Amino acid sequence: MLEDRDIVCVAPSFWRADAPLNVHHVMGRLAPRNRVLLVESPGLRAPAAGRRDLAKVLRRLAAWLRGPRRAPEGLWLLAPLVVPLHGRAWARRLNARLLVAAVRRAMRRLGLERPILWIFPPTGAGLAGHLGERLVVYHCVDAYAENPGVDRAAILALEAELLGRCDLVLATSRALYEEKIPARGLSRYLPNVADAEHFAAAGPPPPVLARIARPRLGYVGNVAGYKVDLELLAAVALARPDWQLCLVGPRGAGEPRSDLVPLAGLPNVHLLGQRPYAELPAWVAGFDACLIPFRVSPSTRASFPLKFFEYMAAGKEIIATPLPALAAYADRPGLVRFAAGADAFVAAIEAALAAPQTETLRAARREEARRNAWPERMEDISRAVEEALAARAGEGGAP
Repeated sequence: MLEDRDIVCVAPSFWRADAPLNVHHVMGRLAPRNRVLLVESPGLRAPAAGRRDLAKVLRRLAAWLRGPRRAPEGLWLLAPLVVPLHGRAWARRLNARLLVAAVRRAMRRLGLERPILWIFPPTGAGLAGHLGERLVVYHCVDAYAENPGVDRAAILALEAELLGRCDLVLATSRALYEEKIPARGLSRYLPNVADAEHFAAAGPPPPVLARIARPRLGYVGNVAGYKVDLELLAAVALARPDWQLCLVGPRGAGEPRSDLVPLAGLPNVHLLGQRPYAELPAWVAGFDACLIPFRVSPSTRASFPLKFFEYMAAGKEIIATPLPALAAYADRPGLVRFAAGADAFVAAIEAALAAPQTETLRAARREEARRNAWPERMEDISRAVEEALAARAGEGGAP
């Protein structure tokens, strides 16, 4: 495991240990052995009118006024003040200056020197070359330019700038690995994995779920129209009114104008809201089968959902739309069943519900998740960073 390093990480989100994304898993595991300053999201799009984005703006202002703050997990957090107009050249220049100044102040305060600059969103590109960093890592987990509401050309320009300056690209899907090619340095394909131990240890289902009739088809994640095929779910619910669709997660995160109308009024669709991360294994344990009903679109074609191995760690049947990132599992129906279109998706669910759920099959799923868990992935990530540091030193850079 990487240790005794100073790390400045630009995150695509606020720090939330109770709803972890890839960045939270990675930095939370590096923090005990390294000195980590996490720069909370500089944002990808301009805020929209509405309570959700207004709350984000107020939260950022409050965090900015507090300055660097310590998280319980041991890392330091910094909320920079930026102008979320990345499509404007003047705003990008201003943001780069604001970001560099804020991070430098925080580094001086915390005694960080020659850090590894670890960037998740391309909006952190302006920091490269300004912190005396010994290495620049672009940890690409998303096709950011395809997200709703962003200025696509501006994000692609920032990403091209970052790819021209970074020493290492870590890509979480095959599509991202093939597309995000650094001008120099190394590139590694390291797909998303699961907190396998967490999801394998489940208690009884929460009371609100236990009161819902079976069979229960579960989804855990962002319920947003740009990501989830809401029309597909509505078609499944209408085709089989005896099935209960249980959707656990925030509504429309990252897409303030997300329209859930296709699901409105369907009595067997249950929007159960976001739940604490500690409780998610119990929710998944209470499902009879788990769904990944993503749209196959420019935004999701490069997506490797964290929930894929989380469901598997719980030993559950999985039914998914044919995401390119999961293509390696196309001929392994014991682990996941793929289906495109409402009729095929209904048939795949029927097959999953009818299949005998033997302990041998559940154990095979858990073993696959165990092989794709965070302890192993953190070793892969650390090894890639050390290789990049050695390569940089060989070129006459900082070791």
